[in-house]
Amino acid sequence: MSRFEPGKKYLFMRHEFVSLDKNGKPNGTLFYTSMLDQPLISTEFVVLTCKEEHEVSIDYTNDKTTGYTFTGEDQNVIFNNQYPSASYGQLSTAGDYIVKALVSDDSGEPSLLKYVLAENVLNDISMFGALHGLTDKLELVINEIKQAVDVNGFKFEEDELSKLFKDKNKELLKIVEA
Repeated sequence: MSRFEPGKKYLFMRHEFVSLDKNGKPNGTLFYTSMLDQPLISTEFVVLTCKEEHEVSIDYTNDKTTGYTFTGEDQNVIFNNQYPSASYGQLSTAGDYIVKALVSDDSGEPSLLKYVLAENVLNDISMFGALHGLTDKLELVINEIKQAVDVNGFKFEEDELSKLFKDKNKELLKIVEA
């Protein structure tokens, strides 16, 4: 089963954080949802349509996988997911759910936009945040995702994998077009 389907719309998100150095002083900006212990600046959602599916090489191997391209409202901005090549960590497939686009700001400076699939953020919180109890910040993220689902014409469906869990607090959801 493919992780994305050409022609379908998907909800992606990113968090903008203040990056703190080891002394707690700000030293830049981050956009990763795993940095929820850092001061949150903003949350941004974007609806992207999967346009193309390609067979691509995996970096540092002879293996192949699937890469995708996406567009949003601005059809001139192309977001890539594991395309034109795929990159994996030793223990992570996180890149399978991240899209990236290189854009220029008003001054012409290039900037890399990165978004993560919103349902992955929600399911990560459900699976791992539930173990330690949800913090106020995690509750805020969950509520922001729920609101973005409603506002952008999506709905929740239970993922088939949810049936494997005995703990009903661990619910996996898919975000699909309504």
